[in-house]
Amino acid sequence: MPYLLFISSKEHSNFSFSDFLEGIPSTRHSRRSFNDFYCTAFELENQLENDDLKKIKQTSSKYNLDVLYIQHFLSSEKPTFFAFDMDSTLINQEVIDEIAKFNEVYDEVARVTEMAMQGEMDFDTALRERCKFLKDIRIESLDLLYQKLSLQWGVREFLAEISLFPHKKVILSGGFTQILKRFAREYGFDSFRANVLEVIDGKLTGNLLGEIVNQKLKQEAFLSLYKEFGVEKSQTVALGDGSNDFNMLSEAEFGIGFHPKEGLKKKLVNCLEHSPMYAILFLFEKEGWND
Repeated sequence: MPYLLFISSKEHSNFSFSDFLEGIPSTRHSRRSFNDFYCTAFELENQLENDDLKKIKQTSSKYNLDVLYIQHFLSSEKPTFFAFDMDSTLINQEVIDEIAKFNEVYDEVARVTEMAMQGEMDFDTALRERCKFLKDIRIESLDLLYQKLSLQWGVREFLAEISLFPHKKVILSGGFTQILKRFAREYGFDSFRANVLEVIDGKLTGNLLGEIVNQKLKQEAFLSLYKEFGVEKSQTVALGDGSNDFNMLSEAEFGIGFHPKEGLKKKLVNCLEHSPMYAILFLFEKEGWND
């Protein structure tokens, strides 16, 4: 049976979510809270029509509520594979834009970044064009930049919680290994894929080394890694915010846009737009839920 999950802040903790389900056969399955957010889940007797789901989401959005439509919950008894985009998903920044500040070309690079994230420009072309602006920046500047990176809403709590269990977590990013290697080590990720900036004589050349981590490579890495870790397909979750993440999200059992750009949002069934990342914990089955 499918389920609808209504995720709300404390402000709407007593909201009558059943009002959104008028005419749709359902029963309240459970209710759970984590920190200051709540999830009320309803079990549906039938699959939802697209128009019904669209209507429910439009109404919920007026109250800053997120709605997830899922076919089953994650098992708490099995390991789960989590794949994340990095920039604007795990962290608030777009790293390449921040690097560009060292050459005082932030606006030029940020403009191309936004076009790429909205799907208005081919990712590979956009990345190579932006990297040209980074020429002659000293590699030490990336150490300074790393210190300024900040985690997205709810990421710290989410990573701390899933690290208590034998779950696997990886980063599949169009960013750069010079940043990702350090981040993955600090937060205990099991693996990562990212692009490599060429460095000669301690300076960025404006070029990339090797294959670009684009939408296709993210998809391939997702498929190979969850199998390599021996995780069941039904226990896979992917989170991202840009068009470059679509294929990866499509391969996951639970592919969710996290505060997604419009270009990605319109392609997805499930997005979190008003909730922190730890709302993903509500995907786990009823054990531990508070009715």
